[in-house]
Amino acid sequence: MKTSDGKEKVEDEHMDLPVDLANGLIPVLLKNVQRDALPFSVSFVAATPKPRLVKVAVRRRRHRAVFRLPGRPAKPRTTC
Repeated sequence: MKTSDGKEKVEDEHMDLPVDLANGLIPVLLKNVQRDALPFSVSFVAATPKPRLVKVAVRRRRHRAVFRLPGRPAKPRTTC
């Protein structure tokens, strides 16, 4: 980030992270999830200008696993 006069702006912030943090692991979790483990949820830190902690809920929908962000419509991902 840069300030209005063009200088680099650096911010430090502490964030308490939950034990279920899954940054970088969500594709692996979805690929290896056992049917009897559904539904489950994990957290990840979204890389936004101000980092946000996001909870991801995963559940079965018919015959496919669904990747869903709470408050958003579910969109099943199919594999080829």
